Amino acid sequence: MDNNTWFDSIIGHEAIKARLIHWQARDRMPHAMIFAGPAGIGKTMMARAIASAMVGRPLFLHEEAKAGQPLESDRDDAYYLAPAGAMLKVDQFRKLQSRLMLQGQAGSSRVCIIDHVETMNTEFANRMLKILEEPPSGVCFILITDQPALLLPTIVSRCTEIFFSPVGDAEMLAGV
Repeated sequence: MDNNTWFDSIIGHEAIKARLIHWQARDRMPHAMIFAGPAGIGKTMMARAIASAMVGRPLFLHEEAKAGQPLESDRDDAYYLAPAGAMLKVDQFRKLQSRLMLQGQAGSSRVCIIDHVETMNTEFANRMLKILEEPPSGVCFILITDQPALLLPTIVSRCTEIFFSPVGDAEMLAGV
Protein backbone atom coordinates (compact mmCIF):
# COMPACT_ATOMS: atom_id res chain seq x y z
CA MET A 1 0.00 0.00 0.00
CA ASP A 2 1.27 3.48 -0.91
CA ASN A 3 2.35 5.54 2.13
CA ASN A 4 0.09 8.41 1.08
CA THR A 5 -2.99 6.16 1.26
CA TRP A 6 -2.84 5.97 5.05
CA PHE A 7 -3.39 9.75 5.22
CA ASP A 8 -6.32 10.01 2.77
CA SER A 9 -8.94 10.58 5.48
CA ILE A 10 -7.02 13.45 7.12
CA ILE A 11 -8.00 16.94 5.98
CA GLY A 12 -5.21 19.51 5.94
CA HIS A 13 -1.86 19.31 7.72
CA GLU A 14 -0.14 18.71 4.37
CA ALA A 15 3.33 19.75 5.57
CA ILE A 16 3.10 17.38 8.55
CA LYS A 17 1.92 14.52 6.32
CA ALA A 18 4.79 15.14 3.91
CA ARG A 19 7.36 15.20 6.71
CA LEU A 20 6.07 11.97 8.29
CA ILE A 21 5.91 10.20 4.92
CA HIS A 22 9.45 11.38 4.13
CA TRP A 23 10.82 10.10 7.45
CA GLN A 24 8.99 6.79 7.18
CA ALA A 25 10.05 6.16 3.57
CA ARG A 26 13.71 6.73 4.49
CA ASP A 27 13.53 4.74 7.72
CA ARG A 28 14.31 7.94 9.66
CA MET A 29 11.31 8.02 11.99
CA PRO A 30 12.24 9.63 15.33
CA HIS A 31 12.00 7.25 18.28
CA ALA A 32 9.67 9.70 20.04
CA MET A 33 7.41 12.49 18.80
CA ILE A 34 5.07 14.92 20.48
CA PHE A 35 1.97 15.82 18.48
CA ALA A 36 0.83 19.11 20.03
CA GLY A 37 -2.02 21.44 19.18
CA PRO A 38 -5.61 22.34 19.99
CA ALA A 39 -8.15 19.64 20.81
CA GLY A 40 -10.06 18.10 17.92
CA ILE A 41 -7.57 19.09 15.24
CA GLY A 42 -6.58 15.62 14.00
CA LYS A 43 -3.52 14.71 16.08
CA THR A 44 -4.82 11.26 17.02
CA MET A 45 -5.96 10.53 13.46
CA MET A 46 -2.49 11.51 12.23
CA ALA A 47 -0.88 9.27 14.86
CA ARG A 48 -2.99 6.31 13.72
CA ALA A 49 -2.15 7.06 10.07
CA ILE A 50 1.63 7.13 10.56
CA ALA A 51 1.47 4.12 12.88
CA SER A 52 -0.41 2.21 10.15
CA ALA A 53 2.18 3.27 7.56
CA MET A 54 5.01 2.13 9.81
CA VAL A 55 3.45 -1.26 10.55
CA GLY A 56 2.10 -1.73 7.03
CA ARG A 57 -1.54 -2.41 7.86
CA PRO A 58 -4.55 -0.50 9.22
CA LEU A 59 -4.41 -0.08 13.00
CA PHE A 60 -7.04 0.84 15.57
CA LEU A 61 -9.93 0.94 13.13
CA HIS A 62 -12.37 2.13 15.81
CA GLU A 63 -12.56 5.77 16.87
CA GLU A 64 -11.82 5.62 20.58
CA ALA A 65 -10.13 3.29 23.04
CA LYS A 66 -12.56 1.20 25.04
CA ALA A 67 -13.50 2.99 28.25
CA GLY A 68 -11.67 1.65 31.26
CA GLN A 69 -9.04 -0.20 29.22
CA PRO A 70 -5.61 0.60 30.72
CA LEU A 71 -3.84 -0.44 27.53
CA GLU A 72 -5.22 -1.28 24.13
CA SER A 73 -3.13 -3.23 21.66
CA ASP A 74 -3.46 -4.08 18.01
CA ARG A 75 -1.64 -7.41 17.97
CA ASP A 76 1.87 -6.68 19.19
CA ASP A 77 2.44 -3.99 16.56
CA ALA A 78 0.80 -1.01 18.19
CA TYR A 79 -0.38 0.14 21.58
CA TYR A 80 -2.72 2.93 22.61
CA LEU A 81 -2.95 4.44 26.09
CA ALA A 82 -5.49 7.04 27.15
CA PRO A 83 -6.21 8.41 30.62
CA ALA A 84 -7.95 5.99 32.96
CA GLY A 85 -10.34 8.48 34.51
CA ALA A 86 -8.69 11.86 34.87
CA MET A 87 -5.08 10.82 34.31
CA LEU A 88 -2.59 8.37 32.88
CA LYS A 89 -1.49 6.08 35.69
CA VAL A 90 1.71 4.19 36.31
CA ASP A 91 -0.07 0.80 36.14
CA GLN A 92 -0.90 1.56 32.51
CA PHE A 93 2.75 2.26 31.77
CA ARG A 94 3.90 -0.88 33.60
CA LYS A 95 1.62 -2.98 31.38
CA LEU A 96 3.01 -1.24 28.31
CA GLN A 97 6.60 -1.82 29.44
CA SER A 98 5.97 -5.52 30.02
CA ARG A 99 4.56 -5.82 26.47
CA LEU A 100 7.50 -3.91 24.99
CA MET A 101 9.99 -6.26 26.63
CA LEU A 102 8.70 -9.00 24.35
CA GLN A 103 10.34 -8.88 20.94
CA GLY A 104 8.14 -8.13 17.98
CA GLN A 105 8.66 -9.74 14.59
CA ALA A 106 12.18 -9.33 13.26
CA GLY A 107 12.51 -6.06 11.41
CA SER A 108 9.05 -4.85 12.31
CA SER A 109 8.22 -1.49 13.82
CA ARG A 110 6.12 -1.13 16.93
CA VAL A 111 4.30 2.06 17.80
CA CYS A 112 3.03 3.35 21.15
CA ILE A 113 0.46 6.13 21.01
CA ILE A 114 -0.11 7.87 24.34
CA ASP A 115 -3.04 10.28 24.25
CA HIS A 116 -3.44 13.23 26.62
CA VAL A 117 0.12 12.66 27.80
CA GLU A 118 -0.05 15.87 29.85
CA THR A 119 -2.22 13.96 32.38
CA MET A 120 0.49 11.48 33.38
CA ASN A 121 1.24 11.22 37.08
CA THR A 122 4.77 11.68 38.45
CA GLU A 123 5.72 8.00 38.50
CA PHE A 124 4.39 7.55 34.94
CA ALA A 125 6.49 10.56 33.86
CA ASN A 126 9.62 9.14 35.49
CA ARG A 127 9.17 5.78 33.77
CA MET A 128 8.42 7.52 30.47
CA LEU A 129 11.61 9.56 30.77
CA LYS A 130 13.69 6.44 31.43
CA ILE A 131 12.31 4.60 28.40
CA LEU A 132 12.84 7.66 26.19
CA GLU A 133 16.47 7.81 27.31
CA GLU A 134 17.00 4.15 26.34
CA PRO A 135 14.24 3.26 23.89
CA PRO A 136 13.64 -0.36 22.96
CA SER A 137 14.83 -1.22 19.46
CA GLY A 138 12.22 -0.69 16.75
CA VAL A 139 9.76 1.16 19.01
CA CYS A 140 8.36 4.61 18.21
CA PHE A 141 6.44 6.67 20.77
CA ILE A 142 3.84 9.23 19.71
CA LEU A 143 2.81 11.44 22.61
CA ILE A 144 -0.35 13.46 21.97
CA THR A 145 -1.22 16.60 23.93
CA ASP A 146 -3.47 19.65 23.85
CA GLN A 147 -1.31 21.28 26.54
CA PRO A 148 2.40 20.87 25.73
CA ALA A 149 3.42 23.44 28.36
CA LEU A 150 2.43 20.90 31.05
CA LEU A 151 4.99 18.33 29.89
CA LEU A 152 8.29 17.94 31.70
CA PRO A 153 11.10 19.72 29.82
CA THR A 154 13.23 16.57 30.15
CA ILE A 155 10.60 14.55 28.27
CA VAL A 156 10.15 17.24 25.62
CA SER A 157 13.92 17.41 25.06
CA ARG A 158 13.98 13.72 24.08
CA CYS A 159 11.19 14.03 21.51
CA THR A 160 10.69 15.59 18.10
CA GLU A 161 7.91 18.16 18.46
CA ILE A 162 5.27 18.48 15.75
CA PHE A 163 2.82 21.35 16.15
CA PHE A 164 -0.65 21.17 14.61
CA SER A 165 -2.43 24.40 13.68
CA PRO A 166 -6.11 24.84 12.85
CA VAL A 167 -7.02 23.76 9.33
CA GLY A 168 -8.05 26.71 7.12
CA ASP A 169 -11.52 27.14 5.67
CA ALA A 170 -10.32 26.48 2.12
CA GLU A 171 -8.68 23.20 3.17
CA MET A 172 -11.82 22.16 5.04
CA LEU A 173 -14.01 22.85 2.02
CA ALA A 174 -11.63 21.05 -0.33
CA GLY A 175 -11.52 18.05 2.01
CA VAL A 176 -15.26 17.55 2.19
